[in-house]
Amino acid sequence: MQKIFVKMPENTLFHVFSIPRETFTNDLLKKSYHSLIKQVHPDKTATHSTAADAAQFINKAYKVLSNDYTRSIYEYSLDNAKNLVEREVPHGIPTRFSTVMDLEKERVGCNKGLVSAEFLDSILSLEDQIESADSSTLDSLQQHIMKEIQTCKENKKKATWLARWRYYNRLLDIILHKRMIE
Repeated sequence: MQKIFVKMPENTLFHVFSIPRETFTNDLLKKSYHSLIKQVHPDKTATHSTAADAAQFINKAYKVLSNDYTRSIYEYSLDNAKNLVEREVPHGIPTRFSTVMDLEKERVGCNKGLVSAEFLDSILSLEDQIESADSSTLDSLQQHIMKEIQTCKENKKKATWLARWRYYNRLLDIILHKRMIE
């Protein structure tokens, strides 16, 4: 069996975890994450603060790539060279400098200008329906929202769909919160 090597663009979170973007899976991410965290564990490094910085960076990077929505936002940022910053990666991670999405800005591509007034009205209507819904109606609303999120996933290369995805995620959070207090 011949191995195929995919050249990975340098300086991305995918590079930090040594996973080509084209072959990314959550299983590969988990394996790489656990390997990196072990390498920077304070017991294995001489400098505790350096290890802590590296672990913090790895954890934030993992959080971005392990979530479908934030990974899609990150990939959009890479594809469109938006919201990228050059950051010095902490010692212990296999790269010196990395151009990554600013990990503190988790709302990339989600400004209100990317969605229409009609879409925002539909979101408000769904919020109202959620607030007045009983358990079975909540299930139906959740299924509807999940279908919309699937459509967003299928169109994740467009900023408008990423913005919509965020609104739908917020509606799911409202449903979860409502179920918790009932």
